[in-house]
Amino acid sequence: MSGIKISLCLALAISVSVIESNVCNAEDRSTGRSGLAKAHQAVGWPFDPAASRPKKSTTILVPSECASSDEKKTESKSKFANPVAILDTDKGIVKIKLFQKEAPLTTANFISLCQSGFYDGVIFHRYVPGFVIQGGDPTGTGTGGYIDPRTQKERHIALEINPKLKHAALGVVAMARASEPNSASSQFYITLAPAPFLDGQYAIFGEVVQGMLVIQKLRVKDKIHSAKIIEEGQAKIGHATTMAK
Repeated sequence: MSGIKISLCLALAISVSVIESNVCNAEDRSTGRSGLAKAHQAVGWPFDPAASRPKKSTTILVPSECASSDEKKTESKSKFANPVAILDTDKGIVKIKLFQKEAPLTTANFISLCQSGFYDGVIFHRYVPGFVIQGGDPTGTGTGGYIDPRTQKERHIALEINPKLKHAALGVVAMARASEPNSASSQFYITLAPAPFLDGQYAIFGEVVQGMLVIQKLRVKDKIHSAKIIEEGQAKIGHATTMAK
């Protein structure tokens, strides 16, 4: 085992030390992995050294930089008071309330990607039963992100943690990343159960408000046909949300 992998695993062990020992030692029947191993590998990057993921860019963006020059010209048209993302997937429609006030940078990045059509045709590349479904990688491998056409490098955003937002339920939406905190690009995950051991490590930016059964049916290779942003009042949401209140 390389020095990089050893140091990474030590760091990971520290980061999940808050997980109760019975969770760490319990084996998941469907995957054969312990709870600790699942926590290591399931969100943001594989249970391999972070060096295995190519680093295409070290650029860290602020909200005003999350749009291309063309998008900035129409920036006034893409602002929403209470944005909701509508994902049309192979298994059905998923509606996600975006926490624009609580996570402005992360939400701006996601909205810009949706409006540009980036997610259209992209698959979900990772499914961990009872944990997360993850997508947003244009390569479908779990190693890719959004390549800025101006720089031909992967665009990253700074890690944005809001202590009010927790991985407390089914349907929490957050950005996946590599081991480097400021490495989120376009990949996102949706929790399939509460995952409090992820709190404070990944940027939550929304919650599923319609399509709970859909996200539980999603699997690897299921496709996002389109991702659109609309106002909450136009979304015909059937029930109220509480996480960001």
